[in-house]
Amino acid sequence: MNAPYCILLAEGHRLLRQEIIRIIEEIQGTKVVGAVGSGPELFEFLEIFIPDLLILDISLPRLRALEATREIRDRFPNLAVLILTLDRDGEYPDQALAAGAQGCLLKQDADLELPPAINALRQGRIFLSARLETNGEKKTSRLFLPRIPTGNNLPY
Repeated sequence: MNAPYCILLAEGHRLLRQEIIRIIEEIQGTKVVGAVGSGPELFEFLEIFIPDLLILDISLPRLRALEATREIRDRFPNLAVLILTLDRDGEYPDQALAAGAQGCLLKQDADLELPPAINALRQGRIFLSARLETNGEKKTSRLFLPRIPTGNNLPY
């Protein structure tokens, strides 16, 4: 039997954290290995265990999520990062991908899009929510792209 795909959830809102955990637990082959509610808790957890995927709230308390994404990807290059945001029209999707995240998901669409997002990242691809805008362009369908190496993962 294959090892489960281990997921750490870093979400500042307790009720949303519980709902996301419920969604993840329904995805075959995945396991929630932890759930944290602040930046310091996130880094404490990562000192103990490195999951396969970090689902990171862009507005996690006591954390600058985009800077943290860069640091996490530098320190843990095999750890995929999926950013959660409420802002579908802002610059976060572009900034998240530039920081090294492998995906960006609208919180309000998590019930429908979290399973395909996790599956895309699990396959080494990039995921963007269907209703996000990137570079000022509306996305009308999910975007699945090959993962682009960043930081220490560059092939040269």
